[in-house]
Formats: sequence, C-alpha cells, structure tokens
Amino acid sequence: MRGMMLLRLVSLTRGYSGVWPVVVETLTACLNEGIQRVRPFPEQAAIARDIRRYLAGSHLVREPGRDKVQDAYALRCIPQVHGASLRALRHVQETLEIEMNAVTDNPLLFPEENAVYSGGNFHGQPIALAMDYLKIAVAELANIAERRTERLARV
Repeated sequence: MRGMMLLRLVSLTRGYSGVWPVVVETLTACLNEGIQRVRPFPEQAAIARDIRRYLAGSHLVREPGRDKVQDAYALRCIPQVHGASLRALRHVQETLEIEMNAVTDNPLLFPEENAVYSGGNFHGQPIALAMDYLKIAVAELANIAERRTERLARV
C-alpha cells in the first residue's frame, strides 16, 4: 500500500504543477530545453518537457518582455525542485522494492551449502535513510507548492 502511495506521489510531481503557470501568466523561458540540457538531470528535463507540452498553445503564456524579466522562484524553479524530488522518490521506490524482496532473518540458513550464517540484514538503515530522503523530498514539494498557492491567492 505504501508503495502505491509513493507511485501516486511520483505522478503528482510530474503533473500538477503545469496548472499554475497558466493561471498566473508565467513566462516559459525557465522551461527552455537549453536550460535543462546544461544541468542534465533527466527528471528535471522531463518535468520541464511535460509542462511545455501542457502549456503549448496557451494564450496566457508569454515571453520575457519589458514588464517582467523573470518569474518568482516558486515558478521558475519547478523543473529543478520537482525533478530533484522525483529523483529522490525513485530512489526511495528502488530501496523499498529491494527491501520488500530481501531476506532479513537472522541467522540465515543456506541448505544448499549446509550452512548457517549470522549477519546484519535485519538492520533498518537502508529504509531509515530512504524515509529521511522521502521526508525531505515531500517537504520541498510542499514548500514550493505553498509558495505557488500563495501567489495564486493574490492574483
């Protein structure tokens, strides 16, 4: 069940932020492919690409001009923040999948070797670190989302 929640959160990072730029008449320069290419995190590029696709043809999107050179941090950094969180969520998912398919008994019995080994596979460090990473990733998504919500409330 928690794995499904994690997958839903990954979907959330990819889809929901595309609505905000349309609502607040944002600039699209921050989504430029060149920007994503020179900092080549695949998740960042994917988020920017998804938002560009969503915004294609919108009359509310505008190019930089005299009245505004750049958008607020919470808008222009969506690909970077959402991309980094998506990367973290993928790491957490990978860690959980490994752990769900792991043997953590102690001692471990290897009948084919006629052996019994005592080890430390029961230790929770991989999950503990992944959960800390998950908390950070979700907190950052919430933080930047709150800033966009505040901007929306002022429009």
